[in-house]
Amino acid sequence: SDFALFENEFPLFETRNGQIPESANTAAVRTAARCRKLQTAGSDAHTLASLGRTWTEVPGARTAAEFLDGIRRGGALLAGEHGTPWKLSRALLEIGAHFVVEQRWPALLAPLFVAAGPISAFLCHAQDSLFAAGWLRRLEQKAPAMTAADAPASA
Repeated sequence: SDFALFENEFPLFETRNGQIPESANTAAVRTAARCRKLQTAGSDAHTLASLGRTWTEVPGARTAAEFLDGIRRGGALLAGEHGTPWKLSRALLEIGAHFVVEQRWPALLAPLFVAAGPISAFLCHAQDSLFAAGWLRRLEQKAPAMTAADAPASA
C-alpha cells in the first residue's frame, strides 16, 4: 500500500508545506513522529508570491552538504507559512493571468478563472485536510502512541 511505501522507504517527510492547510501539516508532524521520520519544510511555490515563504533551515550549515547532514542528524528547523485557501486562490489566479497573457484566447475564460479559482482552492484545502486526517487515523489505529522519549531528535 502507499502507506507502507512511505513508512518503509522514505527517510523523511515534508511536514510543513506552504500550500497545505495547517491542520494537514499538523497531521504530517504527528505522522512523522509516529514513524520516526525526519522532517522538512518547503514553500511548494508555483508563483513568485509564494516562493521562499516556507522553508527548512539548519543552523550553522554553510554548504549543501552541511545542510543535508544537519537534516540527517535531526537538526532541521521548520519555519514559515502554512497554506490557506486564499493563498492558493491567488496562485491559481496568477497562473491563469499568465496563461491569458501568453495565449490571448483564454481571455474569454477569465470570468471562469475568477469564479472557479477560490472555489477550487477551498475544495482542495478541504480534501487535503480530510486526506491527512484519514492517514493519521489509520496510523493511530495501527500503532500505539509514542512517548516523548521515542520521538526523533529535534525536528
